[in-house]
Amino acid sequence: LARADEAFRELVDRAGDLADQGRFAAAAEALRSAQRMPGFDRHPALRAAWARLGEHGRRSTLLSASPLYSYDADEVFTQPPTVAVREDGAVAATGRWTGEVDVWDLAAGERLHTFDSGEGGSARDIRFAVDGMLVVVLTSAGTIRRLSLETGSKYLFTDEFGAISAFAVNPAGDRILIGDATGTLRLRDLPVGDILHAWPAHGGKVHAAALSADGRYAATLGSGHPEANRFGAPPNENEIHLWRLGEDRPVWTLPSRTSGERLDFSADGRTLFVSHSPYVGAWDVGTGELRYSVLGRSTGALSDIGVVFGADGRLAATPDRGSLSVWETGTGQVVRTLSMPETPGAFALSADGAFAVTGADRTVRVWDVGSGRCLRTLEGHQGPLYQVALSRDGTLLVTVDLRPAMWVWELAWDFDFPPDAGD
Repeated sequence: LARADEAFRELVDRAGDLADQGRFAAAAEALRSAQRMPGFDRHPALRAAWARLGEHGRRSTLLSASPLYSYDADEVFTQPPTVAVREDGAVAATGRWTGEVDVWDLAAGERLHTFDSGEGGSARDIRFAVDGMLVVVLTSAGTIRRLSLETGSKYLFTDEFGAISAFAVNPAGDRILIGDATGTLRLRDLPVGDILHAWPAHGGKVHAAALSADGRYAATLGSGHPEANRFGAPPNENEIHLWRLGEDRPVWTLPSRTSGERLDFSADGRTLFVSHSPYVGAWDVGTGELRYSVLGRSTGALSDIGVVFGADGRLAATPDRGSLSVWETGTGQVVRTLSMPETPGAFALSADGAFAVTGADRTVRVWDVGSGRCLRTLEGHQGPLYQVALSRDGTLLVTVDLRPAMWVWELAWDFDFPPDAGD
């Protein structure tokens, strides 16, 4: 055993040395040799080495998909479950119905910290901010809790006028936009929480909010002003406003909306995506004109997320009856339709858009977007799938069902590399 461990370490170290020399194809061969050694195919050092090397290649083959562990959260999780996975896949945060928030080491399945229930009740939404070291929690009582992973400190945002009803964290994680039941918006910095700008935005409750990555724009969905707006919409009808941050008047407004719509900016900040079954509309930020629309969820939804985006923003995915469509965010053109037995209620795209994960009923499937093939079918859930999430490097998959239970899977990939110079 000692000799085998030494041989394994030598191969992993050799792969690292070759990668440092820019010989990525040779490094991959060394890792494949280490992976073929009995008992070492799931070694953490091998997983870490492939994650580093994979940045220089193209994901080609799913070698295995294995459950690391499952956690039966019956009478623990909120219902529906509130789960957030940090972008690097190292940490997750989950909400208990009694108000506590647990922070997990995902790969090890260990609970790192539990924040007590504090004020505000159970979690309605959880997100990470400030380089993944701050957990932002919207509670059932309309407060926002800021939980520091570095210090264990807890801070509370309340609203002196009305309960907080929606929030958005910008992609950089250093700004938060908060909307309340009175229609007021407050832009704050993170982690301190100082108010940068506050303004009356809607005549009533704010239902949804989004911030652009370039820091220039915000979008909100909320009740209209008591008086008829400039489009002649009836009083108190829901509207979407596009704001230039720092200004108190919207750049443009979409009237006659419903309260359940979702807002997302494109990665370049030029397009606002408005999701409401059965369509996702792409609106030009500069002009307020509809650029295109794509078919979204029509039936069988278990989760209210009607669209997901790849990490680089090039691709998005929306479900329909018995399929998942992957499309270009720049044009709306469908690049692949994945056909499956059921309508997916939960789904995710890999960071590079090369593969997708779907959850329908109690079955999880991993798909190759390029070919449309199902690479693996994962079973074990005892309740309908509600949420799936991938780490940025695609090696960890988190799936959550409505029983509720959380499963964590390890995905092992091979990669293609161009021939090394001189070979």
